[in-house]
Amino acid sequence: MIGTAMGVALLLTTSMASAVEPADREFAIRVNEANRALSNEQFDSAIAGYEAAEEIESGREETTYNKAVALYRKKDYSAALSLFDSVSGSLDQSLAAKARFNAGNCRYVSVIGQEEQDPATSIEQLQRAIADFRGAIALNPTDSDARTNIELAAKLLKQMQDQEQQDQEQQDQKQQDQKQQDQKQQDQKQQDQKQQDQDQQDQEQQDQEQQNQGQQDQDQQDQDQQNQEQQNQGQQDQGQQDQGQQDQGQQDQGQQDQGQQDQDQQDQGQQDQGQQDQSDEKQMDQSTESDQGTSEAEAPSDSKNEDGSQEPPQGQLSSDNEPEDAIDQQQPETATIQEGEITEQEARKMLQAIRDRDLLRRYRREREQRSRHVPVDRDW
Repeated sequence: MIGTAMGVALLLTTSMASAVEPADREFAIRVNEANRALSNEQFDSAIAGYEAAEEIESGREETTYNKAVALYRKKDYSAALSLFDSVSGSLDQSLAAKARFNAGNCRYVSVIGQEEQDPATSIEQLQRAIADFRGAIALNPTDSDARTNIELAAKLLKQMQDQEQQDQEQQDQKQQDQKQQDQKQQDQKQQDQKQQDQDQQDQEQQDQEQQNQGQQDQDQQDQDQQNQEQQNQGQQDQGQQDQGQQDQGQQDQGQQDQGQQDQDQQDQGQQDQGQQDQSDEKQMDQSTESDQGTSEAEAPSDSKNEDGSQEPPQGQLSSDNEPEDAIDQQQPETATIQEGEITEQEARKMLQAIRDRDLLRRYRREREQRSRHVPVDRDW
């Protein structure tokens, strides 16, 4: 028997090759030397002895079984398991039962200490170990060690399955938490992106509003500048117009003053002419009176009064202050009165006087028309 591992009794049995067979004496010697080395825990020497015996006579299941026991004790469970599995189908039910029992032990021991590293593989090895123990019991129902190992393997299997389920639940929970966290991160990212887009949109809208405000201010400034320019231009044009009007007014005033001066000069000339005409008229009247006196002196005596005095001239005398109509009305009477009573020379003098008075009337009429004329700034 071998020692216990994790409370599991592991029973390894070696089969001694018979040393009484003459043909197999050398084979038996190698096997016995290997068995002694195995008992002394000289595992490498035991393995070498079993391999030497296989070279002498190969295909012996007992030699293979003993070599597997040496590998198991050396803790080379993988190599030992392979040899035990190869002998588990032996026609020797006792050897096959032992081989299945030890194969189950190899699988069980390989799980110890490795269950946390690879839970799925460990569970699979425990399930196969339980199957090996059950196979050993099927061939040897009295094998109590196999029953004990089944109970221990089943208990460890349940613990590992529970742990695996717990780990799976934790893993699922972790995945769910990770999924929720990822979803939260994604939602947060979307929210941040949405907020960023909103901020960018607000910034663009603010920039657009500032740009529109700036454009509006610029347009208002341009409009104000244009209005100021128009106002300045209007003031300049108004100033030029006022200056032009002032210049025109001065020019019109100068023309008016010149016209007034010319009018005054003309009036003065007409007044002088009138005075001269009046003087001439007085002289002509005096001349006419003198001529009439002479004519009357030479006239027949029937022109005198009864008392011997001379009759005064008939009709009314005119002056410069009398209206023109009165003068015109008096002229035929004067002509009628003088007809047949004056000489040809006197008649010529009288006709010249009439012409002079007519010219004087025309001067007076033009002066009255000019006096009625009201001068303006622009007379056209």
